[in-house]
Amino acid sequence: MTTAVVAALVASVLLHSWSALAADRRTDDPRQAAGPATRPPADGALVRRTRAAGWLLSLIGAFLIGDLLWDSAPWLGIALGAAALVVVNAAPAFAVTVLRNSRPARTQP
Repeated sequence: MTTAVVAALVASVLLHSWSALAADRRTDDPRQAAGPATRPPADGALVRRTRAAGWLLSLIGAFLIGDLLWDSAPWLGIALGAAALVVVNAAPAFAVTVLRNSRPARTQP
């Protein structure tokens, strides 16, 4: 059962990370020259589906955490499940935002 929890949460983090990176690529400066070194932007519908799948997996992981601890410490299970939801769903977007804002601004020639 604990393997399923870890697998669901890790898969959710990966899906959220990919969708955040893909959304970040979509919001790059459209005036940037297209060339072989640039990647094409991801489809918006694919990003939304990936984000929804990440949310679903994070909910499954949170419910499994609550289920593991429900008989012995229900409040701890609820608290850990809620904390897992916050961390798994917010951390990837926060990390991409921090990385994006730490890059120097592009200047036009």
